[in-house]
Amino acid sequence: LAVYSHGVTGLSAIYSYQALVLASHGTAVLMIDHTDGSAPAVRRRDGSLLTYVKDVLRFVDDGGGAEDEGGEDAAFVRARRAQTDHRVEEMLAAASAFRNLNRTDVPDLVRAGVSFVGLLDVEDVTFAGHSFGGATALTAASRRPDACGAVVAHEPAVDWMPDDARAALFPDGKFR
Repeated sequence: LAVYSHGVTGLSAIYSYQALVLASHGTAVLMIDHTDGSAPAVRRRDGSLLTYVKDVLRFVDDGGGAEDEGGEDAAFVRARRAQTDHRVEEMLAAASAFRNLNRTDVPDLVRAGVSFVGLLDVEDVTFAGHSFGGATALTAASRRPDACGAVVAHEPAVDWMPDDARAALFPDGKFR
């Protein structure tokens, strides 16, 4: 199994090549369209459309802003890190739902003649992503190492990873 996270202004469809290559080698791939405002447009379950959020500073709710320590750049990074937290929760939920497909049929899929029950290797899960998606995959793996066995991060936006996840990339004492 592979769970793939897109980059900023990306959608799952943009990364179809990666998914097709993995699938051609027998890997079931779940592509996430994140609902954090980083995609051009995502249809929500209620049918509404979430479009790209240009003002990511709205994700920062720390009373700070451009005037606080670090200025506008620091506020922007804090905003992206808040988005990363949201994206990680989506990635972990997607991985869990993917695993459940091995145990339980989904009625809509059964009506289409599709069942994954007993067919998925749920012990071999890879988190993958590009740019912001790479940061998402690395952060999810650092927080839930039991949820995946490997990470593939294409050009990860490491600065947008929260401190705990960035610290996990380096041996003790090497991260400051």
